[in-house]
Amino acid sequence: MIRLNGSQHSYMKITASTLFSLLWVLILISCQSTKTTTPKAKKGGLTFHFQHISPYCGGARPTEEMENERSKGSAWANQVIYLTVNENDPQKFQTDSSGNLVLPYKAGKYCFFLPYKKEKKYLEDWKKAGWEFDEECLAKKMAECDFQKEVAVKDTTLSFRVYGRCNYQGPIPCTSNPGMPPP
Repeated sequence: MIRLNGSQHSYMKITASTLFSLLWVLILISCQSTKTTTPKAKKGGLTFHFQHISPYCGGARPTEEMENERSKGSAWANQVIYLTVNENDPQKFQTDSSGNLVLPYKAGKYCFFLPYKKEKKYLEDWKKAGWEFDEECLAKKMAECDFQKEVAVKDTTLSFRVYGRCNYQGPIPCTSNPGMPPP
């Protein structure tokens, strides 16, 4: 309380309109922070959405419902991928938590590569672990795009499905000593 000229005044006089204004600001702030995970191309840009599909690797046959759920996949979140546009040098990118990669628009041929094709450490580690590869097959596979698309339109969203491998198939195609599948 403040005393002026013998009278008492409160620090703050809260009216219904002040409360309404404060409530309105809080609502606007909360709506602004809401996130959407729907892949949408930015204005003038491209969005590439990657979905990971886990393989069925044996065991008890899944029900139709389980198989449908598995085939929907999940976001290929926070994964490294390499990209060449119009056959330029590959650039390294990472998908976001929703499996999206958002880039500025550039018309041309987009060619994506999984990391093992551009980082030698993967093959070295797999060979140390005892995996063997058909070198002719591997050389051909390493040169191929894993995902490819010609892009000519702005504000585009393109989706790709990344299929997993069962451990007995080897880490990548062209494995020459795969393991035994389960019964």
